[in-house]
Amino acid sequence: MAHLLREMASDFNDAEQVNEPLRQVLVTTHSPTFISQPDVIDSLLLAIIPTRVQGKNARALRVTRMIPVITSLTEPRAKEEEGLDKAVEFYSIDMVKKYLDSNTIEEAQNRLKEARVNLSRK
Repeated sequence: MAHLLREMASDFNDAEQVNEPLRQVLVTTHSPTFISQPDVIDSLLLAIIPTRVQGKNARALRVTRMIPVITSLTEPRAKEEEGLDKAVEFYSIDMVKKYLDSNTIEEAQNRLKEARVNLSRK
């Protein structure tokens, strides 16, 4: 699935695609299995919704911010870009690590196993 999605997007390294319209593919997922795929992990964006306050009497403004998740393969590219916030980079890496290390998947699998056992008893 990840390979198919990558093939749908524009490849900037392919000279034959220079004159073709740009194609971008965004996938919103909560699947640790999907985001850990080699074709996906180096293209991750973490979406966060910080609240910005413009002034004392102004309403708070919530915006969606997409942050690239830096991996060992994307780190050299990230170093070339100016103005990157290291704190935000560390936050994005830590959030994805926390998500992938969570025991939520194991809990869901255990609940499904328990439900199956209960069904077989009936």
